Amino acid sequence: MSGLSRCHSPFLCSNPGLKFPSAPLRVVLLASAHVALISLGLGLLAGVAIGQEVSRTVEVYAGSQLKVQSDYLAIPQGRPSASPPPHGLVSGPAVSKATLSRSDELASAAGDAFRRGLMPTRDYLERLSFVHSLHWSGVSENSTSRSMKALARNHVEELERAFQAISRLRQPASEGWAAETALVNIAIAEAHMQLAAVTGDQQHAFAAREQFRQSATDYLEFVQFDSQLGIASLPTMSHAILIAADANLSNPTDRLSFVSEVQDEIFLATNAWWNAGAEIGRIDERDSSAIEAIRPRLTWMLLDESIPQASDFLQTADAAAERVFRSRWEFFQKGTESLSGLTDAWVTRHRLQELARETDSNLVSEELHRGLKEDLEVLREASVRTTDRRGRNLADVQFVELIIETVPENTPSS
Repeated sequence: MSGLSRCHSPFLCSNPGLKFPSAPLRVVLLASAHVALISLGLGLLAGVAIGQEVSRTVEVYAGSQLKVQSDYLAIPQGRPSASPPPHGLVSGPAVSKATLSRSDELASAAGDAFRRGLMPTRDYLERLSFVHSLHWSGVSENSTSRSMKALARNHVEELERAFQAISRLRQPASEGWAAETALVNIAIAEAHMQLAAVTGDQQHAFAAREQFRQSATDYLEFVQFDSQLGIASLPTMSHAILIAADANLSNPTDRLSFVSEVQDEIFLATNAWWNAGAEIGRIDERDSSAIEAIRPRLTWMLLDESIPQASDFLQTADAAAERVFRSRWEFFQKGTESLSGLTDAWVTRHRLQELARETDSNLVSEELHRGLKEDLEVLREASVRTTDRRGRNLADVQFVELIIETVPENTPSS
């Protein structure tokens, strides 16, 4: 990434008050990110000219005033007629005991699939986080110090059991084992931070934060190594880089500028792969990378309370999220997409709307909310069609059923 101008990212160029973190840590993170991207075949992204192309491409996609002719990058006019731990889905009133019981069944089914090697570690951790959020919502409504501490401790213990399970999977041919172990350690550290917050133990909180930072650094290093062997995907590398940024860059402005820079490169690479007809540049992957490039801009506009600009970014990101969902629905019907992949697409769109709603509920129009509800009905149909409950399918269906049961109540119409 050496040689890139300070305004490599349109996010920074449009916000001159932002400053890149000058500490050596940020240099290390950017260097690690660039080395990682090069190892995945993205070495051509280095240099000012390519950096400017990244900015140009993302700006056009996100709705800038640049006049660039492109069928794909044309700014969507309204809703097209054709069309993270997961934590954060539950934010409303306490859920019922029956729902909590069903969430425990999801945790059990997901754990069984994980231990048998049928569910990736990241998916399993997402399911555990979702179940924990349901239980946390249940106790927080009638919160007592004892019940919240007990729930936090139970979550730590469950994640430690996951660590023990993945430890038993180690063997000479275990691809990505070290990276997945570090990922579980990250989740354990986050759970310890929550426990420390409940107990008020400052020493515990400091130790947990240090564990989180070290585990995030380990995760990035292990994924980098895997990428050199050709067994780490670009989304996995992106995930590792962003977790490392979250662990090491505490200032929101620093973190958003870093995330924006990395996601710009990932978007351009994915778009280039799509133009080349490569499978890793599939149309839904291209739109997904565009969403992640827009997300830090949307987040900054929300933090800056620039509501009109935030609305524009939300409309663009939501339209892309809708296209991802519709593309994966088509793939699902052809048998080339999983229920889990379709669910992830819906969750992404839901989280975008929740991010905006937390700042200003009026940002999420009735049209956007209606589109999300329509997609949820499609997701329901997909889960009903999944009649074979072997492997991880049972857990995936249960996950969808719990989303349908809990999330709509927490996303009322504007």
